[in-house]
Amino acid sequence: MSFPIEVDQSFREAVWQAETGRCEACGRAMDRRIARVIPRNSGDDPDPRTWVLLCPLCLHHQRAPFHDAVIDPDTLRQVAEGRQSSPVEAANWLRDQLDHSAVLLTVFRDRLDCWLPGIGRFHVRVRTHGFPEIRLKTLQADTTWQVVESPPISRRGFPRVPRVRDKQWG
Repeated sequence: MSFPIEVDQSFREAVWQAETGRCEACGRAMDRRIARVIPRNSGDDPDPRTWVLLCPLCLHHQRAPFHDAVIDPDTLRQVAEGRQSSPVEAANWLRDQLDHSAVLLTVFRDRLDCWLPGIGRFHVRVRTHGFPEIRLKTLQADTTWQVVESPPISRRGFPRVPRVRDKQWG
């Protein structure tokens, strides 16, 4: 099945609004610029009511890299100090929060940028040793180290798009 490269902006906006800016497969929030709109079934007419919104990871059947990644030592120290926890607890907390609440900003083959609402902006990059590395780029000035949740995904009455996550990102 081939998908149109460009979809009319008003069409994309209608699908975006219907799904509150969240991927219909994984539920992850994302920036409008990286959202992909594709037909639910091959041969579907271009109708915003029947097309789906996917993040680039789900579009390419990739797992989010957060649980597979190592955390930059400076980032880990900053999170542990901010949360007043051990490095192990801080690492587990950060991976879980990124996996559940991160807003995808950009996704490339070797780099992913995301924003953790209430905390700050993070880079995930593939390093030479093959494992992704999580690094804090910008810490929100008034952070309380509590993640601000995004609104829940709207389903529009459709069943959830299957999550096929058989490829590792990067």
